[in-house]
Amino acid sequence: MKTIKVRFTARPKDSSYFADTIEQVPEHLAEKYISEGFAIPLTPSLPNDFPSRDKLIKAGLLTLAEIRSTDLSSIEGLNKALITKIEKALADAE
Repeated sequence: MKTIKVRFTARPKDSSYFADTIEQVPEHLAEKYISEGFAIPLTPSLPNDFPSRDKLIKAGLLTLAEIRSTDLSSIEGLNKALITKIEKALADAE
């Protein structure tokens, strides 16, 4: 099972995790807690071959959930062709 290291900023109601702790969390839970604002990722969970991975990480986007919730056109260095590749990779990851 893949895990992601996160820092909890608040305690999720449905868990035994606490605010201000760093934990290795199963990927599906990490994505949930990150998207709900309970945690921030400390390690990128993007596949090494993900399109424009370095540019996304530099912009602070470390997870698929963060990428999905961001206006990619606002990221420096991403043109329409790269954004199309990223969107395809996101669709393939679902």
